[in-house]
Amino acid sequence: MPDPLERVPTPAEFQGAFEALDPLPDSYRRLLCCHYAAPNRDVTATELSQLVGYRNYNAANLHYGTLARWVAEYVHVHPAMALDLLVTMEKQEEWHWCLRPEVAAALEQLGWPSAA
Repeated sequence: MPDPLERVPTPAEFQGAFEALDPLPDSYRRLLCCHYAAPNRDVTATELSQLVGYRNYNAANLHYGTLARWVAEYVHVHPAMALDLLVTMEKQEEWHWCLRPEVAAALEQLGWPSAA
């Protein structure tokens, strides 16, 4: 599937967005860190909800979408493309979200995965 983004922000741009959103709600930071820790950094909304402790996938969709829109605003990407900033998606039985390597690198630079 072709990448819907014209340009993926750099790890430094993602890091700047996450730092600009400081203090980032703990639940959003947990979403990112749990996604980072998932095998191959690939999860479904259902799996991510379970990892973070939400009751169902709707919460992961809502909160990840909100975080993505905040990041999109910071890096000047149209809000309709917001989730594509953080993940690539593949339809299987459910939609699989694969954390972009640029986002993973930004999280590493921030030291968040080791602090989770």
